[in-house]
This record gives sequence, C-alpha cells and structure tokens, in this order.
Amino acid sequence: MDMARVSQDSVREFWDWFRSISTELGSNLDNSEILQELDERIRSFEGITWEVGPGISELNALAFSPNGRKELLSVTKQIVALAPTCVGWEFHPAKPPKNWDLRFVVEDKHGNQVEVDATGWQYALLKFPDGTFDIVVHAPNLPDDEDIRYQAADIAVEGQLGEQTMLQLIQNLDVVEEFEDDLVGKGNSVTVLAEHLASLLKS
Repeated sequence: MDMARVSQDSVREFWDWFRSISTELGSNLDNSEILQELDERIRSFEGITWEVGPGISELNALAFSPNGRKELLSVTKQIVALAPTCVGWEFHPAKPPKNWDLRFVVEDKHGNQVEVDATGWQYALLKFPDGTFDIVVHAPNLPDDEDIRYQAADIAVEGQLGEQTMLQLIQNLDVVEEFEDDLVGKGNSVTVLAEHLASLLKS
C-alpha cells in the first residue's frame, strides 16, 4: 500500500472531519461516539491503526500507527503532513515513546490479562554495518509462554524507542531468560535504551 491508494482527497476529508470534532474530543478523550467514528475513518486507510492520549508539547495527541509494517510508515507520514492546525492537538506518524513506568498488561491466547513489570529487564544491542540493530532482551520474570514473552518484549522496546525508531532501526528482537555467554556482562537496563541507542547513532 502506498499513498497512491490513499487519495489526498480522502485524507483531506478525514482532517476536515477531525478539525470539526477536535475541541469536543480534546475535552473528553473517552467520548465513545467520536472514538468509534475516528476508528472507522482511520481504518478506511487500510492497515493503519491509531491511538489518542496526552501530548508531548500539546495537551492531546493523535498517533497513527503503521501497525508494525515498515512500508506503511511513508503513508502515515504523508497523512500527518496534510494535518491542519488543531488547537491543543499534536499529530504523529507513528506511536511516540511512552512516558511510563514500564509496567503494563498483555493478554494471553485465552484472553486472560497478564501483568508485566519490565523495570528490571536488561538488553543488549548488536549493531550491523548499515546502522541497524538486533536487540536481545533479558526478561527473566515473564511466564513460559512464547507469545506473551515476545508480545511483552515488543511493547517494552517500542514504548522506550517509539514505533518509528523501532521500525527503522531494529531488525530483530529476541527475548531470553538468560543472556548467552558472549553477552553476559554486556547488558544495560532497559530504562536507558533510548539514550544508549541515540548515543550509538551519533558515534
């Protein structure tokens, strides 16, 4: 999918609608009627999802999401490029880094909620010549369920880096109970992941 399949007219129609409800939604981010229509309108841009929440420099933010598909990032960027000015709102082409405590909930295949505390996790980065990375996450407190382990590791890493950085710079993510011998002693706290990656990109 590319911007040729998402017409500028349909994007402008979306933004005209969003501008018309932006004040009402901004005053109540739990407005179910508006959120349902927002969901329907954004999902018409096939493959793209979204989230709303507190902004970084504005009170509220609307983040589009390529939903893990790198090829859709150019589409979400072009959608945001056409965004109007809406008082109290900022717009992102991917989910930004979270301002959080690294505690969250995931669902297992039966729909049961599993609480995750990633504050004690470590990671190791493996850099490639093209400037991208593999990341190995040491998460000893996760249950022995591969789906939950990878889902939780993905949420934690994306929450620290933001979706765009993760899509552009992280090739593979692995999650382990123990680092292999060649990585023992080379791990860093997941709380410093974003700063560490930024420093490596500058070097």
